[in-house]
Amino acid sequence: DRKNANGVSAMGLSENSSRILSVEDHPAFSLLIEAMLLEIGIKEISSVATIADALSELHREIFDLVILDLQLGEDNGLIVGEYCAERGIPVIFSTGFGRVMLPVTHSTE
Repeated sequence: DRKNANGVSAMGLSENSSRILSVEDHPAFSLLIEAMLLEIGIKEISSVATIADALSELHREIFDLVILDLQLGEDNGLIVGEYCAERGIPVIFSTGFGRVMLPVTHSTE
């Protein structure tokens, strides 16, 4: 089992309390992320495909973690990352570009 006795996963997320926002514009990747989160017991997952929708969700809801694709169509998702950083919301960056695309403030996190 990937959870400890308190229901906390290896990622430090509790299946009873964790709310995750997935920001991914490719439907197949979005479904894969959701499936992986469900597999480790996360039940509260919101998925959006645009920066505008991500910022709207972040204004409306409280999230414990954001999984963020950096390249959302022609847009750069870093604005969402900066918004989260200012509010202390942890972010997992999801990108095929590696750390080269991350600013120094996020590249070691």
